[in-house]
Amino acid sequence: MSAPFSKRHGYTRQKIIARESAPKQLRSDVLFAIHVLCGYSYERDLSKLCDRLEPILKRSSSSLIFGKFDKEVMECQWFRFYDCVETTSQFLTDRQSVEGFAQRAKQFEEQVNNALEENGVGWKLVEGQLQIRGDEGFEKSFQSALDNLEARGLSVAHSEMREALNDLSRRPTADATGAIQHAMASLESAARERAGNRRATLGKLIPKLGLRVPLNIAVDKLWGYASDSARHGKEGKTPSRREATLVVGTCAAVAAFLSDVDE
Repeated sequence: MSAPFSKRHGYTRQKIIARESAPKQLRSDVLFAIHVLCGYSYERDLSKLCDRLEPILKRSSSSLIFGKFDKEVMECQWFRFYDCVETTSQFLTDRQSVEGFAQRAKQFEEQVNNALEENGVGWKLVEGQLQIRGDEGFEKSFQSALDNLEARGLSVAHSEMREALNDLSRRPTADATGAIQHAMASLESAARERAGNRRATLGKLIPKLGLRVPLNIAVDKLWGYASDSARHGKEGKTPSRREATLVVGTCAAVAAFLSDVDE
């Protein structure tokens, strides 16, 4: 059966309204998924999961099992809640050798991501780890860059772009400076391959990339901003998460362009 109308046409994506919080409805949705996939008919699994969650929720596993699990998950600090989400995903993944667990791990990821989207929360669960989720334009350009870089065998550029996303995803505070540095390193690597020069800096490569005016100027200004705000770490010029997200998204788009095959 194909995806429902709302999914096919993107109407389920809510505007991102939260990252440093965990709305009650989101917590409730995730708890439901946990109980379906780890509880109810899987009491032993829930017991083992509680053992893993004990240090996160700072409660003994026995007290979590006997009526306090839901309460603790609903009331814990927002970043502890996301620790619980990752721990549950990793628990299900680790149990994949048991019949049916591989499917449950996948189902949990799908249900959590649906809940995150429905509640307008800017995170997504990918292979057991929560990563930052941007608006639809950011998501598409970023994924396009990763796909192109991987397809062209640009492993360094691909790895650097991944690290940029990881820095944006750090909790409770994003590493905006690190994200910009990695994004620019990815763009520089892609530019070196494009220009056939693996030693020159991006600033020297820009005239050799075949970018038309004013695109070449825009990339040059982006390089200048990154050098001023991130690479040199000047006092009072620490970039914000929003600025870092803009730079990472732009670098992803340009890297995808440079790594693509000319028509």
